[in-house]
Amino acid sequence: MNKVRLLLAAVGSVFITPVLHAHHGQDFLLVEDYSLPNPGQGLLLSGFAWERGDEGNEFSLEPGLLVGVLPRLALGVETRFGAEPDEDWAWSSVTPSVHFQLTPPESTFPVRVGIMAGYQFAEDAAHDHGEEEEAEGGEHHDDDHHEESPLPSLIHNHHADRFASKLVLDGNLAEDTKFVVNLLNAVDSDGDVHWGYTAGLRQKFSETFSAGIEARGDFADHGEQEILAGGYLEPVHGFTLKLGAGFGLTEATPDFTLHAGVVLKF
Repeated sequence: MNKVRLLLAAVGSVFITPVLHAHHGQDFLLVEDYSLPNPGQGLLLSGFAWERGDEGNEFSLEPGLLVGVLPRLALGVETRFGAEPDEDWAWSSVTPSVHFQLTPPESTFPVRVGIMAGYQFAEDAAHDHGEEEEAEGGEHHDDDHHEESPLPSLIHNHHADRFASKLVLDGNLAEDTKFVVNLLNAVDSDGDVHWGYTAGLRQKFSETFSAGIEARGDFADHGEQEILAGGYLEPVHGFTLKLGAGFGLTEATPDFTLHAGVVLKF
């Protein structure tokens, strides 16, 4: 019952307090798109996730802000609060970032290209989802699982200091059909390098409603792979509500996920 109440409260906070965000752009839940705010303008964004896996429920809430400082250049910052199975809510990381549009917005090239670079400062870089405990000889209940999915994961590593970058490819398959691909890279403080992707297809059905499919995963053996369906509602200009549900395609990925988000332009 307590977990159900916590879930409802967290989902509600996403819609009541539209000042939160994750690693995601304006048009998708998991994928970052090309568009950036103009100089002097900004975005308050929100992201909430509930993930259910073999070890239990995990929750996350990721506040963020993105502000345009120069044409084609924006600065952002996000922080993450989470609750892992059988643990209380706690702050886990903060990530300042730089976003730049490599191709000019007025370009006629069919694919718009952007980049993001940031650094994740973790609250407990040694935690790493139980890696420290295992190294010290502590009790570890899922050895086989971790042998198949080497830690730290690109997608779910919130406890390590790391440099993160992202290449954004954004285009339109038709007038109302948008397709975006992100190439993800992360370099941990110990030098480990990880690669991954996110991809999204979004179809606009009216001036206020769009729907789409998104996916993300690791480029690694036995890595994480997730796919979800999402709906995106813009009841008024400059305010977007997003909701999606998905599932994992590998043993390393949570069985079921629920994502919600808000975008507020100012």
